[in-house]
Amino acid sequence: MILESLQDAKEICVTAAADIDKKKAEEFKQRFNIVKIYDNADDLINDLDTDIIIISTPPFMHVHLARKTLLAGKHVFLEKPGAMNRKICRNWWI
Repeated sequence: MILESLQDAKEICVTAAADIDKKKAEEFKQRFNIVKIYDNADDLINDLDTDIIIISTPPFMHVHLARKTLLAGKHVFLEKPGAMNRKICRNWWI
């Protein structure tokens, strides 16, 4: 898991997370000592204290969330695949 590998990184402080399942979000909050939990990606993306968004959703959502995140001026760490196919990946800014 990505967050497990970031726990020892001194340069990175995970401060927020989002999950549509509130129970999972609460468990995630306790497990990783996260301050802010959101039940939707938009609120996380628009959090002014957040600099980078790690997108680890089902692959069909990657392009949509990465685009929103980049348009909000944030950095993106995107799990692979970046898109479901080459055409979507090529045209994701349209």
